Amino acid sequence: MAAGAAVSVVRAVCAAVALVWVSGAVAFAAQPGRRSIDAGSEVAKGHYVNVRYGYSVNFPTGLLVAEPESDAGDGRAFHARRGSAKAAVWGAWKLDDLDQRPSTIAAEAEQECGGPAAYKVVKPTMAAVSCVTKKGDVLYRKTLLKGDQIVSLQMTYPAAERATWDPVLQRVAASLTILEPAR
Repeated sequence: MAAGAAVSVVRAVCAAVALVWVSGAVAFAAQPGRRSIDAGSEVAKGHYVNVRYGYSVNFPTGLLVAEPESDAGDGRAFHARRGSAKAAVWGAWKLDDLDQRPSTIAAEAEQECGGPAAYKVVKPTMAAVSCVTKKGDVLYRKTLLKGDQIVSLQMTYPAAERATWDPVLQRVAASLTILEPAR
């Protein structure tokens, strides 16, 4: 086989492999119930799954660095590659002796604001609070409840960095999902 023909064969094989890979990736991403974030310039996406408490969340690896899972196995913290943004996700089980209604969870989160929250949503299975603290940081906390599961996401960042972090927070918060825990 001539060198030119060999190169053509290699190119054809590479093109076929790429087409199969892209087709498979598109089919996988298009499956019903799959959630992902459109990270734009964040490029690479990370996906953290906590099997013990049954939840998952997506995060942009181009902007956030995942720290090791906590020793208790309940969650993970993240810090900004640049800047001082921080995020954390954690899970827990509802306890009978604590008031863990969404309204109570929202009120507790709002206390960290040092005043009324600028954004507060309370639903039967969710509580979310956002504010700018007295230190000038945006604080956002979202908690999901399902059965005896409680899953929370908290993110803080300087209000001066809202242009960068507000869109990231929206996508990360939207990706927080309760799954079936491994008991």
